[in-house]
Amino acid sequence: MPRIAVHGSATRSLAPERGTIYLSVNVAGDARADVLAAAQRAHAAVAAAARRHVDAGDATGWQSPDVRVWAFSDWVLVPAGRGVAPGQQEQVTRYRAGADVQVTFTRLDALGELVAQAGALDGVDVLRVEWTLTDTTRDDLLRMVRAEASRDALGRAEDYAAALDLSPVRLVALYEEGLHPGLGLQPDGPSPRHLARASALETGGFDLRPHDIEVTARVTAELESGH
Repeated sequence: MPRIAVHGSATRSLAPERGTIYLSVNVAGDARADVLAAAQRAHAAVAAAARRHVDAGDATGWQSPDVRVWAFSDWVLVPAGRGVAPGQQEQVTRYRAGADVQVTFTRLDALGELVAQAGALDGVDVLRVEWTLTDTTRDDLLRMVRAEASRDALGRAEDYAAALDLSPVRLVALYEEGLHPGLGLQPDGPSPRHLARASALETGGFDLRPHDIEVTARVTAELESGH
């Protein structure tokens, strides 16, 4: 019996429902006590802003999973008057302290407000914003695209069978991407966190333009025709 092997795929996109902002407190200096105090002030300011957004219902929660304090060696110019050639350097011990903070927002316009607030603080860096869907929405989209990818594969096989004057096809096997024997490991589809098209979000701080999030399913199907 003739056998037909085809691919099937489907993609759906949706505007993000959550945004997680990743912030870093990072302070360096020559005196350990001063560095620690400055880092604590910056971290307290970020944490207070995060709590306000959570209390207001803008965010689902915030985390600050770790803190860093360490000494490091640095090279600096020798001050004038030390009796050395101009431009000569010496090695000194300096100190650095910091912590990471993540805040997950459901009200996405409020996220831009925190970006502006954090960006104005000394010793605070805005590292990135990660846009996501809720687990429920993502699972619903996955169910849709899996079904659509399967129907796409079946439709392709039926087209080939009709073009070759074969009898109706019957499914023999269906493989998710990367699982078909002999094809090797295939790369996964686009991450549902990143790919997308721009859609404007007016915010009180920054005019952020998060991408629509794409969820993709790809399958390989093997089908047989009676003749």
